[in-house]
Amino acid sequence: MPASFDEIWAARTWRPIHGCPGRFVLRDARPDLALEDIVGPTYVRRFRVEGARDLVLVVAVAGGGLISYARSDGTCVHTLNTEDGFERKLEQLGIRWPSTRRALPSDQEPRRVLFVCQGNICRSPMAAAMAQEMFGDQIATESAGLNPVYDTATSEAVAVIREQGFDISAHRSRNVRDLDLEPFDVIVALTPSIAARLPRVDRPGRVVVWNIDDPYGGDLAVYRSCAAAIKEKLKTLRIGGDEGHL
Repeated sequence: MPASFDEIWAARTWRPIHGCPGRFVLRDARPDLALEDIVGPTYVRRFRVEGARDLVLVVAVAGGGLISYARSDGTCVHTLNTEDGFERKLEQLGIRWPSTRRALPSDQEPRRVLFVCQGNICRSPMAAAMAQEMFGDQIATESAGLNPVYDTATSEAVAVIREQGFDISAHRSRNVRDLDLEPFDVIVALTPSIAARLPRVDRPGRVVVWNIDDPYGGDLAVYRSCAAAIKEKLKTLRIGGDEGHL
């Protein structure tokens, strides 16, 4: 689960950024330190920002958020931000984000949601990104596939999600069989066939079954239709509802 602002602040050494109230940069970190190493397991949003040469990585936490900059040489610069600093910097970058003031209390963890499709290059990464956008800090999303063959999301999936204001170009596919499914509160199978082939799941009421056609091989119009279908299904997930629902 993502750590809180106070936990992240206490765990490492942060230096105030001159002229930027509420913003701090990580000191003395190894160059290849990943954002997940700082905040813990969570869904990291990635953005290509006009005028910025670095990939911008964003995670909201209780009490603020982290904004990191992944450089082309493999290094990363990490900043920790109060609620005010986080919202102000995201606005400067032109990144849409739900207000951190609606984040969960620090003693309440977001519900973990896993989306599973066939190859983890179209439907499930799209669904994970769209769900994170829709529900904000109330959930932490991940995705996986039954039989990944390719490493990255398709160019069409990347393009359609980018049309909605966020970026999945850094997504890397992974096999659902390599994951421990126990920590997930909800597992969304994108079709009944996928649900039938999932690894054994304790508390099977956690599994939600959709029926979203695979857009692989289709054009942008097919992918847009897929995204629209995913969005409609996301509206049926209830935050804080019974088991098997958000």
